[in-house]
Amino acid sequence: MNYHNFISIFKNQVYNLGPGKGLDFALKISKELLPEYLIFFHVHEWGNPEFLKDAILLCEQSKVSPINEAEIAAMAVKVEEVTPHMDDYGDLIASYALNACIAVYYSLQFLIDNNPSHLYNVGISYTDTIDFKVQGEETLTEDEIAAHPDMINAWEFI
Repeated sequence: MNYHNFISIFKNQVYNLGPGKGLDFALKISKELLPEYLIFFHVHEWGNPEFLKDAILLCEQSKVSPINEAEIAAMAVKVEEVTPHMDDYGDLIASYALNACIAVYYSLQFLIDNNPSHLYNVGISYTDTIDFKVQGEETLTEDEIAAHPDMINAWEFI
């Protein structure tokens, strides 16, 4: 499979998940990327992983009881406040942390409106992280990235 095929299949999947499975997907990816933010926090001594953890917990709580939209929006603002900006941190660790924040932020947005485009953004934040890790310091072609076992595993994971 190549990247364009994956994107087509993935878009179709997320647009057909529905609210319950969509939230499960968003939580799965957010939890998977959270350790990347923790590494960033320890290396750069900036941010607040508790905000991301609280946001994930809020998403989990929404599965059993309704959550006020204002509370979700306030949590999204907190996540934005601790999202690293690449202008300030130019390393891959920050990029991975940014992707973790993106996943959590769009999970919250999905809670508000159940728009599948948010799930797409969550998933792409995960595949982008794996893509960056696969490339490391070298520049690989799209075909080389697509054939890498870690990228194949990432596509299967989501």
